[in-house]
Amino acid sequence: MGHHCCSRQKVKRGLWSPEEDEKLVRYITTHGHGCWSSVPKTSSILGLQRCGKSCRLRWINYLRPDLKRGSFTEHEERVIIDVHRILGNRWAQIAKHLPGRTDNEVKNFWNSCIKKKLIAQGLDPKTHNLMPNTRPPLSITHQTYLTFPKIPARPSPLVPT
Repeated sequence: MGHHCCSRQKVKRGLWSPEEDEKLVRYITTHGHGCWSSVPKTSSILGLQRCGKSCRLRWINYLRPDLKRGSFTEHEERVIIDVHRILGNRWAQIAKHLPGRTDNEVKNFWNSCIKKKLIAQGLDPKTHNLMPNTRPPLSITHQTYLTFPKIPARPSPLVPT
């Protein structure tokens, strides 16, 4: 899963260390995050051997100070559903309605939780309409109406009682 730019450069790949995170945060707070392709050139002086794309993704998805951590609230879930109904799978656009949440985080929450909830409710997760082949669960009165009472076996005329 390497980045295309990493194959052209001699850069470190894999997990980020806490020291690398600290170096990137220090670099961004000092220089800003205007041009990500310049980060590896300048940061190599600091000992950060990562490509610009890797630095950008690390900052956006993990290190930004305004990131919101933890579970999504019911309000955030409702916003995701409502905006998804209008925009579809445009995760970056949906994430703009949720300050501190990343597009990747919103997409993962949609696929792991919300989509399954909608399907369980008989809603198509793409259109948000009722799915044509699903029926609502039977109510208790209908279930008891459809179950037949057990008829006791008749004694056989050949067997004395």
